[in-house]
Formats: sequence, C-alpha cells, structure tokens
Amino acid sequence: MPPELSRSTRLDWEVANTSPGWRKNDIGFWSFAALSDAGALHIALGQLPDGEKPQRKIADYSPRYSKKQIEEYVRGLIEQAESYRDHAENDLNLLVHDLRKLSATIYFQALEAQSFIPKKQVGELRLSQTQARRLGQRIKSIIASQTMLKMRTDYLDFEGDPEMVGDEEEIPVYRRVDKVVQCFSPLARMEKIVIEKRGSSYGTVKGPSAFEIIPYVLIDNAIKYSPKNENILVRFRDIEDTVIFSVESLGPEINESEKLNIFSKGYRGSSALQSNIGGTGLGLFLANKLVQHFSGEIHVTSMARDDGLALNAFAVRIPRYGEMQRPIRQ
Repeated sequence: MPPELSRSTRLDWEVANTSPGWRKNDIGFWSFAALSDAGALHIALGQLPDGEKPQRKIADYSPRYSKKQIEEYVRGLIEQAESYRDHAENDLNLLVHDLRKLSATIYFQALEAQSFIPKKQVGELRLSQTQARRLGQRIKSIIASQTMLKMRTDYLDFEGDPEMVGDEEEIPVYRRVDKVVQCFSPLARMEKIVIEKRGSSYGTVKGPSAFEIIPYVLIDNAIKYSPKNENILVRFRDIEDTVIFSVESLGPEINESEKLNIFSKGYRGSSALQSNIGGTGLGLFLANKLVQHFSGEIHVTSMARDDGLALNAFAVRIPRYGEMQRPIRQ
C-alpha cells in the first residue's frame, strides 16, 4: 500500500466510502470490495490493476496484479475468514454452554448461603447485626455478578443468531431495566460514575425474554465512553400506548450522517474511532435488532458541547402490552 493511503484518517475515509465492487478514489487508486455471507466488507485498497496509473507520481510503486487476480485474492480471504468464523462459533457455543452451567451454580450456591444467615449468628460464629448485614450485602453482590454473567451469555447467544430470540413473555420494563442498572452500579462506581434513575413506568411489553440485552448494551456503552465523575441518567415514562426508557450520557458526538448507520453491523462512528476506545460495532446492532422484535424503535439524539463532548441520548420506544399490578415509582 502506498504511503498516501496508509494514514489512519485516510483509511477511515476509504472504509466509510467503499461499497462492493471496484471503485476509484480521488487520487486515482482503485479498491476492490466484496461482502461475505456474514455481511462483512473485505477491501483490497491501493490497487493499480490492468496498467492503470495513479494521478500522482509515486516513487517505487507500480501495478503488479490484474483485476481477476485481485478479485480471486479477496474472495479467497473471505473463504478463509468464514471457515475460521465457523470454527470460532462452534467453540463459542461450547463456551456459552459452560458459562451457563457456571452461572447457575453460582446463583443457587449464593441463594443457599443467603438462607443460612440468621439475624444474629451463623453456625458456630456469632455475628453482630452489622456483620450479618454486610455478609448479606456481599452475597447480593455475588448474585448481581451472576446476573451480569447471565446477561453476557444471553448477549453471546443473540450475537450468534439475532433471529433466534426464544419464547415471548410479558416484561415489566422498569423492573428489568432497574435490574440491569443495579448490576452495572459496582462497575460504574469503579469508574467514578453514578447511574441515576428518574421518572416512572408502569407499562409492560410483549416480546423475547432476552429483553435485558437492550439496556445492557446502552448502559455498557454509556459507561465505556463517559468521562469520570459524570452521571449517566436513565429515564422512564409511559405515553399513552408506548413505554419509553432512555439512557443519557456524555460521550463522543454522533454526527447526523452517522445516525443512519450507527445501528448497522460493525459500524462505528468517526468520533468513537478517534477516541481509541475498543469496540466491535455489534452492540447497537444487536440492541436494535431486539427492539425490532418488540415492534419498537430506538431514537438517537446528540447535542455537541464546547468541550468536544456531546450529550447523547438513546430512547427506546416500545408499544405497551399491559400494566404492572404494583407499579414502581422512582
């Protein structure tokens, strides 16, 4: 690849503006791109096939391969990548199966330990009420960690096949989102971030039992990109026949042109790429897929600030199915 095309900003531009097939860029270099069955775009960049010459003179760089050779090379890479993916998916399925067994063991052992805590003593050990309370809190933290592990394995399952969502059930939105908030709270505190809840919601929705993946992705992203000592706000409200919850936080600005692509598989915005924070571009894709199974939508707003950050809000709107018998207020 010539130096003119190897700069990161240039590569980002080329990737963002390349579609399947052959394409010539603004300095006369060709690229060839092909889609895999999984939807990944494989790009051979900086090619000069069939005697083509660049519009700028570049030392020690001349065309070496024909278009046919380049196309065969890219398709060969795709075949290798898909073969590797198939093996990786098999290994991942085995890992998820083992994680589920481990998760269930942790959960039931924690519940059993919790049942052994009387108010004043445990077996031969005499505990004060304060000590017993602290022990109970530690066990609750273990259960919360197990819940996080379960959500992560559900995420992996859904990532493997977004169309396999399992049975539908009636889901109380506030309670499910609140459970995710409680699980993320210890991680947020480590990052010196507070997750605040506002509003109320009585509504239930009807859809896949893996609902928690939606707030899991949104809150995980908020913590990942939020500066330290900043709050993340989770809002709840019901409007007529719609249940709404939103996650608001500071982070990289999401440009208007990017809002159309942000839920595409593998896509990451330019500000997110420049932040040097790792990511796969799968989280929002999967969250949006799951919201669609509820016949809902995710609405994105991003308000830029003078300090280079933006106030980003992801609002999830899902048709109301019913109402909780005992509504929870916050």
